[in-house]
Amino acid sequence: SFRISPHVIKCQADWNTALLREIMNDLVPVLLNQLRDDLRRRFGLEPSSLYRFWPQRSSLEPPMRQLVPTSMYQRLASQQIYLAAKGSFLKTSDGYFRRYELPMRVEAFVQRHLPLFVVPSWVSEDLKTH
Repeated sequence: SFRISPHVIKCQADWNTALLREIMNDLVPVLLNQLRDDLRRRFGLEPSSLYRFWPQRSSLEPPMRQLVPTSMYQRLASQQIYLAAKGSFLKTSDGYFRRYELPMRVEAFVQRHLPLFVVPSWVSEDLKTH
């Protein structure tokens, strides 16, 4: 009978993990950009529905969590996928994330004068912690 050494099995597992991490790093930003463009035009959904597809690392089980590389969030930060209060999508460098709840009048003022993102709090948390 043919036996594969544990070293070879570990090497194969490491290879597969590295491959999946690289795929996630490249594929997720492309998919989110495509979804951003298609949600309203093709499916009639609100722009904010994009965040249903966000790769929320904290919600994954530990074995799957390791497949989501930190560098992917750095790449996502440079994409125009962050919904601003005025309805356009911007890069993180072009707007501001709300850090805490603001009084309604203050938030209205901020939205008139600064590009304030209206994204789920866990999106900004993922970007901040990764």
